[in-house]
Amino acid sequence: MRQVLSISMPGNTIQTIKEKTKSKGFRSVSDYIKHLIKIDEESDWISEEELLKIAENPSLKDKIIFLGEKNREEVADYLKTADVFVYPSIHPEGRAVSVLEAMSTEVPVVVTDIGGLREIVTDGFSGYLVEVDDTKTFSFLLEKLIKNQKLRASLGKEGRREVIKNYSLEKSAEDINNYFCLICK
Repeated sequence: MRQVLSISMPGNTIQTIKEKTKSKGFRSVSDYIKHLIKIDEESDWISEEELLKIAENPSLKDKIIFLGEKNREEVADYLKTADVFVYPSIHPEGRAVSVLEAMSTEVPVVVTDIGGLREIVTDGFSGYLVEVDDTKTFSFLLEKLIKNQKLRASLGKEGRREVIKNYSLEKSAEDINNYFCLICK
């Protein structure tokens, strides 16, 4: 898949799987991209069209790819190409399945410290938790992970262990069984 996407260097692939809405943090992803590529714009919001224009810049053409809507199988294939996975939600959510999917493929994650995300990720151990709208720290951690393959591997392995331990089919079935046993007493 890296060849299909023309991705050659390890460490430089940051992915997210989400709707391009403010509540899902797409605006934040735009801010991180702007910060990482040192674009000084005062705009409060970057539209998809503006991001596409940024991506057309000759120096960035190979660095930003918008894949559009994908089915579950395609998502799994694309996750295998990721070096870092970001999920900057700005509103509380339950279990973010895409974060669990990324962690299960040993991709280190950087997510906002909100809702169910803080239950999934152990900060500094299986990924990183960042305060909502803390663009500076989020961008710093992305850059840190891009530059450090050993750190990516360590966080990725621990993330996978946490998913298997806490979110596997067997664990979920056990939790449901325990819940029903509790309410049936």
